[in-house]
Amino acid sequence: MKTDEDPIVVKADYSVGIVRLWAALTDPRQMVQWYFEEITNFSPDVGFTTEFLVEMGERQFTHVWEVVISQPPREICYNWRYAEHAGEAKVYFELEGDEHNSSLTVTMTIMEDFSEEIREFSREAGLGG
Repeated sequence: MKTDEDPIVVKADYSVGIVRLWAALTDPRQMVQWYFEEITNFSPDVGFTTEFLVEMGERQFTHVWEVVISQPPREICYNWRYAEHAGEAKVYFELEGDEHNSSLTVTMTIMEDFSEEIREFSREAGLGG
């Protein structure tokens, strides 16, 4: 993924209230179902930083996240990079809805180019979630 490419935007609707959706995105006990089981801590507070290692075969990806925007339960944004690899993205989660239904728009904007040689950093992988 490169800085000169359009942001990746993924939208989804859910039959759950916005507060429940917010918890799924910000509560570490629930985040492990959406993201990676390696997440051990997370706080939706601006300035919070976390790291966790995901191994894929012989490759390592130490995720480094820093929360830069947080407006519960409507929006959260964090910088996302990897300790072992060049590249950085800003991932913005926008939630809309009420106590019964909600929608989520995730926008990933590349701030620093990722390596084209790592398939997990391809645009297709980003679009696939």
